[in-house]
Amino acid sequence: MNSISHSRTRKNERGQILLMLAVSLPLLLLFLGLAIDAGFAYITKARLSKAVDAACLTAMKNLAQGTATATTLGTNSFNANYPTTSLDAIPPAVTIAFGADSSGNTLVNVTGTATINTFFIRLLPQFRTVPVACRAQATRAKLVMSVVLDRSDSMNHNGGSTALPPAVTSFVNYFDDTNDYVAMVSFASNATVDFPIGHSFKTPITNKVNAMTFVGGTFGPGGLTLAKAQNDSVVTTANIVKVGVYFTDGKVNIIQQTLSCNGTPTLYNLGGYDPNNTDVGFFIPTTGLQIYRYTPLAAPAAVRGTHAMLAAIAPL
Repeated sequence: MNSISHSRTRKNERGQILLMLAVSLPLLLLFLGLAIDAGFAYITKARLSKAVDAACLTAMKNLAQGTATATTLGTNSFNANYPTTSLDAIPPAVTIAFGADSSGNTLVNVTGTATINTFFIRLLPQFRTVPVACRAQATRAKLVMSVVLDRSDSMNHNGGSTALPPAVTSFVNYFDDTNDYVAMVSFASNATVDFPIGHSFKTPITNKVNAMTFVGGTFGPGGLTLAKAQNDSVVTTANIVKVGVYFTDGKVNIIQQTLSCNGTPTLYNLGGYDPNNTDVGFFIPTTGLQIYRYTPLAAPAAVRGTHAMLAAIAPL
């Protein structure tokens, strides 16, 4: 009796297992399919995120060329980073919008959407395709920048005088004529502010750099000092970035010093000649005009008169 009872119990258990398997197998397959399709959606979102980020950065980078151009270049960047595949039910779409935050900083908002085919859960009609979306935002603070340009004579001998004007024009065109602040400062035997810091800078700076003459020494510190003063003159509560961009072809060979000339303190720019030349020029800081030139005593007597004129000069 006991053996017959155990045999019947085992048969009943096998029947229950088959019944449970028949009931649970569709659910297991459904969850397996959901996991696989979710994996495809995750891969798509990663690709979409990369494309949206690229579009956002490209649009922001090219905003100075106008919103239409920035939108076109941003869209091209999106398409290059998200090539359509057989997984996509329809081609992806991107939307690029421009605005400003409460501080006046420029915003670029990009939204990318893709619709992908499913493989397993498409058995359910409402899940034949799945939408995927991704967003990115770039913020650009207002720029306060002084462009500091070398107009010394050495620029005539190395191609610098030819290369500088178009390079500066191309550079300033990357920035926003309406919202950014840009100044142009140049230096040779003296330093000058050629365009005071402000908006609407592209055309004036282009004209100034194209009309620049290259003559004199290299008073780089004076150019940097004026550039800092220009940047510091912009006072605003908005979020800003202050920078100086320095274009030069070589080392500084002029410094500025207050000297006592016959008991009268006078500000001079000193130097102006390369290391292989032992002469020292004395220049008026405001105009860059050379008023004295010191030549060592080994020079001919006719030249040594300059040294005699400076015999009473001493640093304060």
